[in-house]
Amino acid sequence: MALKVTAKDIKGVISMHPTPSTPDGGDWRQTKSVDFNTAKKLWNAMIKSGTSGFALCGTTGENAALLWDEKREYIKAGVETINKRAFVFAGATALGTKETIRQMRELQKLGVDGAFVGLPLWQTPTIQNMNDWWKDLAEAVPDMPIMVYSNSMFFKTMFPVEFWEGIGKYATTVVTNKISYPMDHLADDIKAATDRVQFVPGKSGAFAAYKAVGTKIRGLWTTDAAPEPFVALSDAIQRNDADEVARIKADFDTLPSRNPPGVEFRVEFPMYNAQIERGGWNASNFIPGGVGPMRPPYRDLPDHWVKSIAGYEHGWDKMREKYLAVAEKARP
Repeated sequence: MALKVTAKDIKGVISMHPTPSTPDGGDWRQTKSVDFNTAKKLWNAMIKSGTSGFALCGTTGENAALLWDEKREYIKAGVETINKRAFVFAGATALGTKETIRQMRELQKLGVDGAFVGLPLWQTPTIQNMNDWWKDLAEAVPDMPIMVYSNSMFFKTMFPVEFWEGIGKYATTVVTNKISYPMDHLADDIKAATDRVQFVPGKSGAFAAYKAVGTKIRGLWTTDAAPEPFVALSDAIQRNDADEVARIKADFDTLPSRNPPGVEFRVEFPMYNAQIERGGWNASNFIPGGVGPMRPPYRDLPDHWVKSIAGYEHGWDKMREKYLAVAEKARP
């Protein structure tokens, strides 16, 4: 079956943002914790600022902290509000193949453009596990595009070239990949996965990816509020304007560190990932009033992170102004 979204459609900036929560959304008793009014404002603001796509309900979107009914209604609202102005992938990661397939089929009924899927988080995966996982998903839902959530911190693998060879052979519905692992074998990964898969790095890997494979990178993912600097970077990469990419990198390098002094990133960040990203959105001026409190159990965020996040977001908000004109031209 033909896929309605393919690798060639994946370009620009893809937002992976928090799921807005109601004022009492941090209470486990609240079974309707989604703030739909803020969510609609967020989607409209991101599109106005040049966002090309959304991947809802990943780690930052608290896929694991939402009830299925909450997630379903939230994604339904997203599809309706975004209304084809940007593509929409929706999180379906679960602990087993059958549950992921069930969610993919339900999300497909809601009109999403594809599924955002990582590996099960129970056992450390073998190459055979990984090959079977994507092969089974393609067989079960053959007309639903998939974005691979390849995060080495969380999914207990470094996503070696052998993994991408399996994607190229068996995963006929995988069209894109959120890269969250070291870039040292990126060129080999892309070759192994074939041109059917568009690889999408984030801020920390964008410049290394461009250096390694040039314009084979056409899109970027972001968990930040205010996407305009990413829109400018994505545009420069697609035009293969190396000088502009370097200028944007120089701007990025002036930002205050979001990582607190003396903290080992790969030790603490996995403990507070969702909290850090939501804290950034709440500290930013992009969505007045922020996006609400964290849902349980991910509610703890130490003061040293709160302070560093506030400094980073202040710098990001100031830098954003420089790129508003570029984002204006890139609006869908």
